[in-house]
Amino acid sequence: MNLKKLFRCVSSPIFIILVIGAIVRICGINFGLPHTGARPDESDIVQIALRFGLGDLNPHWFMYPSLYMYVLFVLYAIYYLLGRFFGVFSSSISFMISGVSDPTNLYLIDRFLSAAMGIATIYIVYKLCRYLFNKNVAILASLFLSLSYLHVRDSHFGVTDITMTFFVMCSIYFIVKCLENDSLVNYAVAGIFGGLTTSIKYPGGMVMLPLLMTYFINSVNSFKTREYRKIFINNKLFTIFGVFFASFILGTPYSIFDFKAFIRDVFMMGSKIETGHGTAVIRGWLYHSMFSLPIGMGSLHLLFGLAGMATCLLWNRAELNRAKASILFVFPVAYYLFFGSSHAVFLRYIIPVVPFICIGAAYFVCFLNERYFKHMIFVIIIAIIIMCPSIYRIFQFDSLLLKKDNRLVAAEWVERNIKDGSSIGSTCSEYGDIKYYPRIDKLYELLDATSNDMKRKEIISAINFFRAKNTKRFDLCVYDKNRKVFYIKNKNNIILPKYIITESSPLIQYSITPANIQELIKTRYDLIQSFVVSDVNERSIFYNQQDAFYLPYSGFKNIDRPGPNLFVYERIK
Repeated sequence: MNLKKLFRCVSSPIFIILVIGAIVRICGINFGLPHTGARPDESDIVQIALRFGLGDLNPHWFMYPSLYMYVLFVLYAIYYLLGRFFGVFSSSISFMISGVSDPTNLYLIDRFLSAAMGIATIYIVYKLCRYLFNKNVAILASLFLSLSYLHVRDSHFGVTDITMTFFVMCSIYFIVKCLENDSLVNYAVAGIFGGLTTSIKYPGGMVMLPLLMTYFINSVNSFKTREYRKIFINNKLFTIFGVFFASFILGTPYSIFDFKAFIRDVFMMGSKIETGHGTAVIRGWLYHSMFSLPIGMGSLHLLFGLAGMATCLLWNRAELNRAKASILFVFPVAYYLFFGSSHAVFLRYIIPVVPFICIGAAYFVCFLNERYFKHMIFVIIIAIIIMCPSIYRIFQFDSLLLKKDNRLVAAEWVERNIKDGSSIGSTCSEYGDIKYYPRIDKLYELLDATSNDMKRKEIISAINFFRAKNTKRFDLCVYDKNRKVFYIKNKNNIILPKYIITESSPLIQYSITPANIQELIKTRYDLIQSFVVSDVNERSIFYNQQDAFYLPYSGFKNIDRPGPNLFVYERIK
């Protein structure tokens, strides 16, 4: 009997869809590693999660809420304990040495957490559609999401957007349930998920809009009888706000204990969202409707999704179903309008809208079939047509992720061909630059971040370990943009490095070589090695210019591998 149940489970459509979703999200997930700048923002999250291990649970950084980082810290603790149990780590010092020598595993834990949340979102979409509509819509919506390029793409990244989207869908699932059963427990669960969503990423707080709408829809009889006191002084309303804020504070406790820093960073983040990030572009509602969503899902998918949302609202004659549709789609509309007003147009900002478009598209396909065609072959053909552009981009993207990053190729060449102790200057961006391992500089950063004597002794022991091994090191020179000079170790020690490394890529704001350095290279340096992976003048390639991610969003023509073009110059003797 158990074997029969297992067979039915693994042969069910949703299980197959989840497997497909897992494969495309995990394929190439180790891209760029051990380079810690391959995906911007990952290093901030990983470093904060690791610093919790020094005993200070205050992140001292609130551009993101801290729940995701606490979860990651717990995973790191489990990883360390398992390592101790199996003899991989003999002490906390060996754990530090491992992370500094090669941080790949630490970043993979972060990325697998995000991928798992992406896969789980597919299942939540299935459950939500089964509850709201029927099995056909549920299967189709989950299939659309499992193969939505934008959602698949960002599920590879160890940042908070995919996880926030998972919690958004959980919140919506329980909010919709409140329409049929407005019990105190249902409101409490919906409020808890709303607070946790906000504690993953602040814009998740917009789930309060459908939650409050649900409460007021359920209170319509009190409105009719003008019992306003009963509406606004009510245990259910108090519970919604109470558990929402309690859940948020539970996930981000130092929003209270370090309130000044919290407010400072929240306002700073709000300012960045409003003004944009570097390269000026059109506002979000145009950018996302012209690029982010049509490329990330396919134009037909987007069109069917919008048509389905409208159909769901207009053609449902049962009053309760129309109320559910309103609650279901108010979040993506409000969320889109909020980020649409911004000049910050990171592709990841629009991800929480994607599952709702998948639901709308699935509903519209099933609606057309039930009303006009009445045959499953229509559903299959339309579904394939809708998914084809997304599947094609997923294949191209995952194929490139499987190739060694150009920054790693260049770093290996430098390690083999440049002598120990040589001075190397770089004008590359933080994310485009080559990184050399072990990252002893990270140990010094940890040393500065802790006042705990025991922890400081452990860090110093790890530093001494690398010193004793005579680990190969270069004198890395920093370029001062204001003074237009290279310096080493301190700003007064100006130097003309023996080697200079520059980058070029279609990411304009991240790949600028200053004019004075270009002139210096022409007169004092020879090109000794180049690593060219893309044509910077290829017009069919589309990058998100605000994001320092060195792979295009679409148009993968003539892209050999991830990363910028890199050039190594040697000073003329």
